[in-house]
Order: sequence, then structure tokens, then C-alpha cells
Amino acid sequence: MTNNSPAERARAIGPLLEQEGPEIDRRRELTPAVVDALVEHDLLRLLLPKGLSGQEITLLEFCKTTEALAINDASTGWFVNQSNISAASAAASMPPEPAPDATSTFTIKTGSAPSFLAASAAACAVFAEFACIW
Repeated sequence: MTNNSPAERARAIGPLLEQEGPEIDRRRELTPAVVDALVEHDLLRLLLPKGLSGQEITLLEFCKTTEALAINDASTGWFVNQSNISAASAAASMPPEPAPDATSTFTIKTGSAPSFLAASAAACAVFAEFACIW
């Protein structure tokens, strides 16, 4: 990944989204190649605070980024929007002390969508646990 803006990184995977679009529609889920590209281009931590290893971008930049994805594949744009909003909402409800420890436990490895989904589910469980404790 380069230091390009999130919208530029989103546009960079446009050709992949166009190529994978029919398969995404057929499967009714993102393909592993698309999930890997989203992780590789760091498009799933856009709204998280920098203190939680996020990018903490502005809402305007976030809208430009999701639009850049949705132009090539609406499902991917929706997925990135929902993933980022969910992560930011969960992080906002966590007490500040355990948050970095909880998120540092989870690393997303490229290579397969199921491992990404499992990591997301585990992270959500930890976020929910901390939110309930708080």
C-alpha cells in the first residue's frame, strides 16, 4: 500500500471490482480477491481513531472513498461503508483503557475471506464484551 488518499486507493482497485462484479453478484457476497484488496489497500479502518490503528479520516473523505468503490461495484461500496461505520460505532462505545489491547489482538491476514470474517466476528465479540462491561 502507498500513502495515497483513501479515495485514490479505492480507485486503484476499480479494475478488480469491475472484473469480480459478476462473481460477486452470482455468489451474493464479496469474493476473497476483493476482500484481500480491501485489506491490502487499508480500506477497512477508515473511521477508526488513530489511537486504535485507524486512519480517522473526515466524513467527506469517507464519502469520496465509498463513492469511488461504489462506482465500480455497489456491493463493495456498501460493504466498506457498513464495515467502517460498525467498527467506528463499536470503538466509540468501548472504554478507552482496554480498546488498544483488544484491537491489537486481531490481525487481518490476506488470503481468504473466511479468515477475515472470523476475525471480524471475534473483534465484534470483544467490542460487545467491553461495551457491556463499560
